[in-house]
Amino acid sequence: MKLKTKDGMQIFAFIILGLVIQSLPIQLTFGMRLPITFVAHFFILRYFPYRRAIVMSILLSAIYIGIDQDVFLHGLSVLHMIIIGFLYNRFKRDLFTWTIFYALIGYVVGGITLRYTIGDTDVEMLELINLMTYWITLLMSSLIVDLIAVYSPYLPYIRKYTRCSGPLKYGQLIFNGVIGVAVLPLVILTALTSNILEDEMIETFNERHTALEVLIEDHLVSLDDMERERLELGSAIDRARFTETIDQFIGEREAFVYLYLDEGAEEPFLQTTGSMRAPLFNKVLQGGYVNNLSDNKLLWLSGNSNDVRHWYHGYYIANHQIDQFYVQHVIRLSEPVINSISTLYRFQQLMMIVMFLSFLIAYLVEQLLTRQINQLNRQAKRIPVAMIEGTYVEEQPTRIVEFQSLSEDLTFVSKRLKRLFIELNHKNKQLHDKTKALEKSENELYYVAHHDQLTGLPNRRTFYQEVEKYLDQAAYPFVILFIDLNDFKQINDQFGHKTGDDLLVVIAKRFLTLQGLMPIQFFRLAGDEFVAIFEVTTKHTYEDMRKVLEQTINKPIDVSDKPLTITASIGAGFAPEDGDSLDQLLQKADHRMYHAKKKHREARDE
Repeated sequence: MKLKTKDGMQIFAFIILGLVIQSLPIQLTFGMRLPITFVAHFFILRYFPYRRAIVMSILLSAIYIGIDQDVFLHGLSVLHMIIIGFLYNRFKRDLFTWTIFYALIGYVVGGITLRYTIGDTDVEMLELINLMTYWITLLMSSLIVDLIAVYSPYLPYIRKYTRCSGPLKYGQLIFNGVIGVAVLPLVILTALTSNILEDEMIETFNERHTALEVLIEDHLVSLDDMERERLELGSAIDRARFTETIDQFIGEREAFVYLYLDEGAEEPFLQTTGSMRAPLFNKVLQGGYVNNLSDNKLLWLSGNSNDVRHWYHGYYIANHQIDQFYVQHVIRLSEPVINSISTLYRFQQLMMIVMFLSFLIAYLVEQLLTRQINQLNRQAKRIPVAMIEGTYVEEQPTRIVEFQSLSEDLTFVSKRLKRLFIELNHKNKQLHDKTKALEKSENELYYVAHHDQLTGLPNRRTFYQEVEKYLDQAAYPFVILFIDLNDFKQINDQFGHKTGDDLLVVIAKRFLTLQGLMPIQFFRLAGDEFVAIFEVTTKHTYEDMRKVLEQTINKPIDVSDKPLTITASIGAGFAPEDGDSLDQLLQKADHRMYHAKKKHREARDE
């Protein structure tokens, strides 16, 4: 798969982002850490195609493994991305939707596994809190990435660096709003509570140690000089009384106290009942992880890191000098840690329940609102169709008051539009009828203005306009024919004007028939005078046309049941040989027509 330069830069940028996130772990209470490397993986799933995202996720996990050697954690991250990424790309929606189902299944399976594989209740609680923290971190990472990916394109100064996936849906806004409002405050509250629990535990230890100091000081003050001397000399009875006093103070708590006469002594002057032998305890303290609280107080953890499991096996140790005695107060962390962890675990359980319930509520609200909005949208789209059909849209029943009101308004608008549409159709019909009548009148007026009423041929005005078009377009060559019927006055005098008119109509019909057979247009100027425009190509073409024209005119016409032969004198003006203006061409054609008519008269009179 060939990568473009832009794609390569994006991949490099996300790898750098992943490394930055890995270098900034979020430390919680009791050594618990949030593996926020999930954020980098989820960003990759949101912004890259599925296959490329998985390859990048594997590459990023390999880099993480090279840094912290945690093969299991980062290998599991790749598995999460494969499953969640497949669901996200296959069924769409968002990452959080599929992560919450996946996390619930993972937590249930993990919890059942711990229940049947770990016999110690305290150890089980430690593993459960780690398991819960892990899945909550996965959920919160997907939610944060979803919110950033969806809303960052709409933030000022950020939109130009991000790509917008399209307009937001109302249901999506409601879904994200419900989830965010319900979950994020609870997450913050849980994080604050966890830190408060740790601080309260340490504060309780400090108060106990202060009370122990007061107890020891009061006991020493209560001794007279002889008792004090016997105690310092190691009197078994006085030491036993002192030890009993401290034992009563400790009670059932998992704690013990060492008193030394010399700061560097290996064996204590006295120690409380049930205490580990001092040399053995000091040997234990040589390893482990130390968290210094102050100059004379510290937390000692059993492992080499600040981990909740090591807290469970750790100690609170306070050192203090009272008179000549060096006091070492040791409190086991196991019971206080388990109590605090149990409280925190209940908070996390509540968070998981609220998260799942808020998801269900948000999903149901989103589906309800989306369904109602789509229903109203269909109702609104139906309005134009209903107008055309002459009906109106019915109200859509809904249990949401605002949507019901909107549906009623749409129905009201539909009814009003129906009435308006009917009125508009009626007025449109009237306007259409009037427009058609007007167009008919205009056509009739145009026809009257441009055609001869008797013959139906175009008139003088139309002839002038057509010739001007030919001249303007230089549509050469063409011929203007001047046609004058011979002896038409005698026909009128002999047979009457009506017969003359009928004869003109017959001639005009013959012209129109001829007009459909060759490139020629006929016009009537006045009386028995006609003109024509012929698109000639050669002189030979003109001569052929002239013969056909004369034959057409000369065909006998029945007048009073007698055949009458009509002839015509024809003159032609050739463009551009005879001129390039209407007057020049008409003058030539008229001159030649009169010359032909003169020949006809001479032939008739002989």
